[in-house]
Amino acid sequence: MDGFFAFKKSDKADFMLTLGTLCIFITLVFAPLKPKKMGDGNFHVETKKLIEVLFAGGDWNSFKITKAPGPNLYYAIPYALKGISGEDHDYWLAGIIWNLIFMILAVLLVKRIGSQLFGREAGIFAAVLMLLFPVHIYYAMGINGESMVYISFILLLYGGVKWFKEGGQALKSRGWWYFLLGSISLILARLNFVVIVPLLILFLLAKVKVKNPGHLRRGLLIYCFFIVVFAVALRITLNQLPGNKGHHYHDNYSAYVLHLGRFQFREELWDWRFWQSELRSGSQDYIQWMENEKSLNEKIEVEGRLYSKVYHEWVIDDYLSHPFMTLKQFLVKAIYGNIFIVNSLQPDSFSFGPIKGETGYFLFHAIVNIVNLFIIIGFLGFIWTQREVLLNTYWLILILFLSFIGFYALTYMEPRYLFPVRVIYMVTAAEFWLSLFRKRVGFALIKKRYH
Repeated sequence: MDGFFAFKKSDKADFMLTLGTLCIFITLVFAPLKPKKMGDGNFHVETKKLIEVLFAGGDWNSFKITKAPGPNLYYAIPYALKGISGEDHDYWLAGIIWNLIFMILAVLLVKRIGSQLFGREAGIFAAVLMLLFPVHIYYAMGINGESMVYISFILLLYGGVKWFKEGGQALKSRGWWYFLLGSISLILARLNFVVIVPLLILFLLAKVKVKNPGHLRRGLLIYCFFIVVFAVALRITLNQLPGNKGHHYHDNYSAYVLHLGRFQFREELWDWRFWQSELRSGSQDYIQWMENEKSLNEKIEVEGRLYSKVYHEWVIDDYLSHPFMTLKQFLVKAIYGNIFIVNSLQPDSFSFGPIKGETGYFLFHAIVNIVNLFIIIGFLGFIWTQREVLLNTYWLILILFLSFIGFYALTYMEPRYLFPVRVIYMVTAAEFWLSLFRKRVGFALIKKRYH
């Protein structure tokens, strides 16, 4: 990356940020508060099967991908280094060290994004905010898709900002290629990211004043073409995998998640417990979801139709029949996705160092969400103060934000789905709070001079 590895001897910020990331990582390794070591298990099991097929002559017919191929490819490298007969703990350790490497890269890239947009001070402050709200390191503790999604999002944002700064030419710009590479990586981890394409098309059709509009529009059209072709090719390829043929894994998973999202905050707007039977005791939304699922499964058995077809039909009909409920759910999901809540530990069993029990549970959440609120207020403040030039200058930030918020608020939301967007929050919040500080200090100096 041009300039990325050109570290100045006098610049200690990168070293300090790397050291800070390492310290938080080591702290969380030994902390009781961490995600499931193997996530939902899919990526771990499938990656082990993949390296068995590639390096030990395993049967391709036994290999399947039930969710997304990206994390399987991402973890294949550290898993391959451990071999095909390692213990689960060994794979986990190799996986989280692999995640750590990319989380260090992530914090250094965020510093450069902030620096390119607003100057060196804002870049360093944005990276510091990442360490103050280290959810990316938290999820690096497990074999899940979050680390790949996070670094992919940061790479595409870095590339997009760099490309725009370079004048908007497409194939000749390194920034454009980083933008495309980050987007492809993100689609491998979350195929739904293709929703960015219609938003970009709307942007292209809008009368927005930008620098070098001809270069920019051509670059975005080529980008959209590549993204759509890649997404379609990926979808076809997944269906053609020997272990996937005839099972409709991705159609079924999509239908399952969409159906689940229709019951999230359907009646109980402020019941934010995680969607698990152990945590949702007595929840009417959860009970209705299980009853409806049972009813649809009975319909599938009687009619002999595909799971995905029956579920998708019900979901579409429910969207059309309840527009106001959908709007209500959308607003609540958008808020819920921006709040940090620990669901893995109950208040009475909570323990994080000296902070224990119910008091510790609420104190921990208060501290974390005060930092979170500080960042979100800074983001909103930036949006408000830059509202007149938002589309002209910060169009990419706006489109990325809307593509994530819009999709998950309309379907099924978990706060971890919006963690990549927090990079945007942190970069813009850093600029907003620094600008506010400079104005306050400048006003104070002027006042002192004339009094």
